[in-house]
Amino acid sequence: MNMVAYKDICIEDIVAFIVKSHEVINKAIDLMGKDSDLLNLESIYGKSNAGFWCVLENNQIIGTMGLRPIKNEDNTCAEMRRLYIHPNWQNRGIGSELINFAIKFAKEKSFEKLRVTTSFDRNVMIYLLQKRGFYQIQKYRVSSADLFYEKPLKPKYQKVYDELETSLNEGAIYFQKTLILNPVENVPEMEVIKPCTSYLHGLYNTDSIRSVEEKINTKIQFSGRNAISNDVNKIYHEWANLLEGDAVSMRLLSGLHAHTVVFMAMTSIGDHVAILPEVAGGHMATKAILERLGLIVHEFDVDYINQKIDINASLEMIKKYSPKIIFIDRSEGLIYEDFSWLKDISAYKIFDASQYLTNIIGRDYPNPFQWGFNLILSTLHKNLPGPQRAMICTKTRDDNWEKLRSGISTYVSNMHVFSIYSAGIILKNYEALLALSQNMLENAIILEHELQRNGLNVVQSSPSFLKQLHTHHLWIQADSKEDAFNWYLILERIGILVNYRKLPYKLGYGLRLGLSAATYCGLCENDIPELAQIISSAIKGGYSDELKNKSQSLITRIKRKDYGK
Repeated sequence: MNMVAYKDICIEDIVAFIVKSHEVINKAIDLMGKDSDLLNLESIYGKSNAGFWCVLENNQIIGTMGLRPIKNEDNTCAEMRRLYIHPNWQNRGIGSELINFAIKFAKEKSFEKLRVTTSFDRNVMIYLLQKRGFYQIQKYRVSSADLFYEKPLKPKYQKVYDELETSLNEGAIYFQKTLILNPVENVPEMEVIKPCTSYLHGLYNTDSIRSVEEKINTKIQFSGRNAISNDVNKIYHEWANLLEGDAVSMRLLSGLHAHTVVFMAMTSIGDHVAILPEVAGGHMATKAILERLGLIVHEFDVDYINQKIDINASLEMIKKYSPKIIFIDRSEGLIYEDFSWLKDISAYKIFDASQYLTNIIGRDYPNPFQWGFNLILSTLHKNLPGPQRAMICTKTRDDNWEKLRSGISTYVSNMHVFSIYSAGIILKNYEALLALSQNMLENAIILEHELQRNGLNVVQSSPSFLKQLHTHHLWIQADSKEDAFNWYLILERIGILVNYRKLPYKLGYGLRLGLSAATYCGLCENDIPELAQIISSAIKGGYSDELKNKSQSLITRIKRKDYGK
């Protein structure tokens, strides 16, 4: 498209073209009245914030368009005028390009709104305007036109958008300069989360594959979703096999969402349940959620000396109250504690594997199903570098599973299938996940040793007389809340991100570290002595620019992969 300003064209040729365009659409032109602007192009369209353009083909005018400020609008609103395309050149995209040009020009001149008039019979024009975000408004000036349209050029929340965009860009840069040692965070690759930015966002779908008769007998159906249902069930099948279970559901959105919905589906008010207490590493919200649901909650007894559950006392508690459900949710722990002693208990047993999922998949930890658990519940974004999503997997498709699925269907309307697809895509990295499991556990053991060697008060995780499996978590014990929080802030300043935490087993306050995300982003055994030395120097000596430079240099070397972009 060859577009030139009106000053480079003979005015008589422009007027002749527009007169002819009016004749084609059976409109009268009044050069002495409403169309007098054509005889005054310079005074109306010659200003710096206005313009009039012609589209040429072989030096002949085949299209025109003008743009001018609207009077009495404090120069915040422009109007698009005289948009005509020669009949022989219509339906070739020229009109669309002219409208796009007008929008771009008006934005560059800092107009906040763009208006245009048209007639009922100009269907193509109406279509093009609506497609580009123009909407109909009331008549805003004297005109023979039938319809009046407007498009905002400066959205009401533009400032908020600009600030968020800036923050996201700065956050991406900050991510590259920091090492995540927060144990409940992970960094999935863009390939894994690609479905989250696809057409799948916002679609409603069922994970049930139904016959025609079943569809007819449901209260509502969404068309065009059979392929998605098939894909989701394919993903479910692969994950069930991976966890050595019988069936999977990923309708649940997060760990605590899963806790709430699962217990809503499986229990009634007044039922007894037994849980791992917060003081032994259980999730801090579990008891409050279950009591809010009207359940009677009993907590396992704790062996504070050995930092584990007191098995005999807990068995006595179970015998006394006969809980309907036993729920083991180890939100944090230094060891992967053996719960096989629950195997012969008749209660329905649920294990939250969020902190151990990669290690269970890699067979570095025993599968809870081997300990007699009926259901594994897990997020996919903590220990595993997957999408933000919760999953439940049953050992057996029994009546309890059908009851659970029915309850979930009642309490969860939309599955958000985009992250379920992500859960399928991450299986491509299965072999890498096996290596990640071993590497994160080995890194944790080495870092624990190196931090102790540097004189930090690291809580011992593996007493020699207990056969226990090390997790990827580490705890550094402080003498006070204030000390722990100060350490947390200093490490943040040098780019090492950890948890400030009230530690389990009445150990007071300290720092909680985890090696999953850091290992996935490139942390290797050879990096750990220097990392331990930097952490120790920060805790003992405080912040310094020299220490920050050392930390940044190490982080740059660690992040051998460009995750998070």
